[in-house]
Amino acid sequence: MDIHKEISKIARLLNASVDVRYTTANSGGHAFKKGRDTVKVYDDPQKIKRFTAVLSGKDWDSGSLKTLLLFDERGQMKFQTGREDNTLGKPVEWNSLPSSLRNQITVKLSGKWE
Repeated sequence: MDIHKEISKIARLLNASVDVRYTTANSGGHAFKKGRDTVKVYDDPQKIKRFTAVLSGKDWDSGSLKTLLLFDERGQMKFQTGREDNTLGKPVEWNSLPSSLRNQITVKLSGKWE
């Protein structure tokens, strides 16, 4: 038995406790706009950090590589770069994320927006 696989399996089960509504990519409900910046969230419940926020706008990476904020339902976050594609999961309605997660995303980015 691989202990890492078992830990990942338990983590996925714990992550499944957050309910969100899915939408179509790039729809009005999918994108959260603040000034000239846009945040779009995707969900892949099979990952430990199941949510990925794609950040776009003047001060963020553009082109084929985007700035990504990966996070779990408890708000553990990390930045990385990557492509915005179907490997990120299903598009999530911004307003269906728990308010605590929406607040943590905006606080994490508040140096730019406040």
